[in-house]
Amino acid sequence: MDSDLFKIVPGNTTGFARIQKQWSENSAHLRFEQTYTWYETLLKYIKTKEQTAVIAHHYDKQEENALILPLLFERRWFSTRILPIGNYYTSFFEVIELGENDTQKLQDRYCSLFSNILSSEKWSQLIIEPLDREGQSYCLIIEACRRLKIPYATYYRFDNYTLSLNGKSFSDYYNELPSRLRNTIKRKLKKVQSKFERYEIEIIKKPEDVEKAIDEFEQIYNESWKKQEGIPEFIRDFSLRAAENGWLRLSIMRLNGNPCAAQIWFVKDGIASIFKLAHSEEYRDYSVGTLLFYEKIKELVTVDKISMIDFLIGGDSYKKDWAFKKKERWGVMLFNTKTLFGLLLYIRHDIISGVVASSFLRKLFRSVSRR
Repeated sequence: MDSDLFKIVPGNTTGFARIQKQWSENSAHLRFEQTYTWYETLLKYIKTKEQTAVIAHHYDKQEENALILPLLFERRWFSTRILPIGNYYTSFFEVIELGENDTQKLQDRYCSLFSNILSSEKWSQLIIEPLDREGQSYCLIIEACRRLKIPYATYYRFDNYTLSLNGKSFSDYYNELPSRLRNTIKRKLKKVQSKFERYEIEIIKKPEDVEKAIDEFEQIYNESWKKQEGIPEFIRDFSLRAAENGWLRLSIMRLNGNPCAAQIWFVKDGIASIFKLAHSEEYRDYSVGTLLFYEKIKELVTVDKISMIDFLIGGDSYKKDWAFKKKERWGVMLFNTKTLFGLLLYIRHDIISGVVASSFLRKLFRSVSRR
């Protein structure tokens, strides 16, 4: 691990050398957004000169396990705010658990982790998001706040659609899709095959093929309905790193040799995540995006033998056709009321929350009174 990239809290470099080794050796059970590769690549593009990348950790030397939380300490003249290392590409963030963590002892370790953060310096606010609201980490963070008497607030971030296959074949899954979607696939596939002599889909996995494939992806993206990509260099860079780790599944559809739709998927430990997609408006009447989804999921289920599909950020209408479960991502905001600015932020939040609640109760009372 690049020692210049992260500051350590608490600053025990000997202990962290072991954590770094664990992070590398225990990455098999981590989502791609929890790996060092993800954080290292993302930091190159999002960290500002006012920010310091920090790994907050709790390391249990006796039991060889650790908790780590990658953060950004953002210093301003009046306070320090702590943010998760992430941006609009981040669909999932939580405390990273390394080694065999005893469930009964895990809560105490979370408390130790946040106690280390609390005593690290005079920060005013700590934001942790986006968390799986149904996940263990979300509950443990809130309980740690209660035990340590850290004022906190929770808030909704976005929807997250997933599909658990539970051993289903592609045929089983396909038959469960809405009849409207299945009819669209049949009609458009027939239309494409009758109109074009060549209907091809290429799957890019190897690092040496990434550069050319991303060029084609960007060409399709620029011809699509989508707004300008936020950090295209990050997409290119992480796709290469993902290919080096065997995670990349970049799919390009071509009609008569012309690229018309593309999707960037990452497959890790049985979970296929759809990261980016686009199709050319010129081929919109052929539903090329839908056809590529159909072909890609068939390949993921039959070849990669995936167990789950994660549609990552947002509740776009097309996701509701392909996925059967909706979850929510939430955030937790901690206030350090031992600092003046942290106390002011907490009072401000309390007042705003009270006003909103009072407004809701007034409306409810009026509604009931009219009956």
